[in-house]
Amino acid sequence: MSETKFIEEAFSYLASLGYDIKDPGDLAKKFMASRKGLIKKATIEDRKAKFIQRVKELRKPEYDDELIEGFVEYWTEHNYNGRKMKFEMMKTFSIGGRLKTWHRNKVTNFGRKTQGENNPSTVNQGRSWNQSR
Repeated sequence: MSETKFIEEAFSYLASLGYDIKDPGDLAKKFMASRKGLIKKATIEDRKAKFIQRVKELRKPEYDDELIEGFVEYWTEHNYNGRKMKFEMMKTFSIGGRLKTWHRNKVTNFGRKTQGENNPSTVNQGRSWNQSR
């Protein structure tokens, strides 16, 4: 039995189990083409451009350019071998949810103390930590 015929039968079986298989022959052709290298995967630059486009679509008026730039820079950082970006390595990732959290964290200064809240640099009035003891 040829590989294409086997794949078509496998897709027919999946369809009989209730999976939505529109055209098993077409799916088999796509599968075989991808195995033979006829279908090229999107490059990391293409995937990054798609990510940026999606961020722009989900942008709200309260998100300033600096916030968006920092968000994109952080989440499109490549892994050590340069094949995946940080957002692609996450088990779950929702751009809208992450943007909302990023904005909330930026408003609260990412959990850092602000000047005047027992910050050693403001309490000691410029003296180093060991001079204030």
